[in-house]
Amino acid sequence: MNRLALLVVFAACDAGVAPTKPEPTKLVVEAPPPPPSDASVTVPADAAGPTPPLAVRLRIRNKDESSVAECNRNTLTFSLVDKSKNIVDTRTETSTCSGACDAQAKRDGAAQVDALEEALRKDPDMTPSVLDYDFTGCLAAGLHEYRTVRVAGRDIAILLDDYVGPHTHVDHALRLALEVCGKVFIGEQFAEYPPSYWGLDNVVVAKDGDAAIVVNSTDEKRGTLYRLRFPACPATPSEESFDVMPY
Repeated sequence: MNRLALLVVFAACDAGVAPTKPEPTKLVVEAPPPPPSDASVTVPADAAGPTPPLAVRLRIRNKDESSVAECNRNTLTFSLVDKSKNIVDTRTETSTCSGACDAQAKRDGAAQVDALEEALRKDPDMTPSVLDYDFTGCLAAGLHEYRTVRVAGRDIAILLDDYVGPHTHVDHALRLALEVCGKVFIGEQFAEYPPSYWGLDNVVVAKDGDAAIVVNSTDEKRGTLYRLRFPACPATPSEESFDVMPY
């Protein structure tokens, strides 16, 4: 025992305290947690990326329907057909007619125009825009023209969509039809301008990475008109349209 240890023992004895031997420090080792089971692992829905396209082709058939007054109606049938010619999914879209579509409605509309014209002659402060509406027409709305392109393993149809817009005039927009998650999917309207600006020949569909397609105008300065992002099925694709001026 060295001198320092002896001094500690003597000091303890003088104080009337019996010296104690320090206990050795215990090392506590915790067991690692058990690995998580498959059921406890949460994977984000889009972590696996979009579901690949189904091995099908998109077939579109047009059928003329009976007319209503001057409104010509048609039905487009969209079918997904596999390599064995089996129809995997189908969807139909039939155009509609609205407005003055019978003789009485046309007489009433013409009388309304006469009354407004008379009111305009009597009231110089009345705005002529009250005659901007179509009071006598039977207006057609629906999908009726298309062209199909092959992009990123999918047939994609570019559709011309006629709809009744402000002032009861027929306006035009574009839409896409394609296979998504084994079903016929028809997207929302975009490029809502006259077809002379955004006709079927004035746009191009392109792949954007692995998850989306975009529709661009043929004029690079006008940019992207629409973007569709494919989901991990079963889900609905996300869509985004852009207000790009056509001039």
